[in-house]
Amino acid sequence: MKLTPLDIRNHKTRKAYRGYACKEVDLFLDFVASEFERLTGELHELRDNYRHMEREHEALKQKERDLSQTLLYAKNLQEELRRNAEKEAELIVSQAELKADRIVEQANQRLSALLDEIHDLKAQHRRLHDDLRGTCESFLRVLSLSAKEQQGEDGVERKVAFLSAYHD
Repeated sequence: MKLTPLDIRNHKTRKAYRGYACKEVDLFLDFVASEFERLTGELHELRDNYRHMEREHEALKQKERDLSQTLLYAKNLQEELRRNAEKEAELIVSQAELKADRIVEQANQRLSALLDEIHDLKAQHRRLHDDLRGTCESFLRVLSLSAKEQQGEDGVERKVAFLSAYHD
């Protein structure tokens, strides 16, 4: 049986000879009932607080789990982003190296072409120089023959034969 403050207040004891003083017993029972009522209220309040604290504790545990999961997700995302950035950097470097190799190859090809052109120009210069020298020497011979021709008439025929032989 559960005891309530009202049970204590309404409790009537029978009167006995040489028993307790009724007024004192009633006052004591009123005091016990009040104290019991206060303690019962305090117990209900403590139980309510306990349930509230349990709910808060569960909510905090859930938040802790959520934060742990979020932290783990953020860590994994950070690692993935780092790996992707490294791959992208490697790709950029690789592409830059390929582009640099192509530029160097083109520069080497251009250098080779320029060296060939310089070689051809030098050869052409030598040929022109040799041709000019030959032409100058021919003119000098013609002039030399011309001077001799003035001394003789057969010089014109020799000049024509000489020039014809030179240009053929």
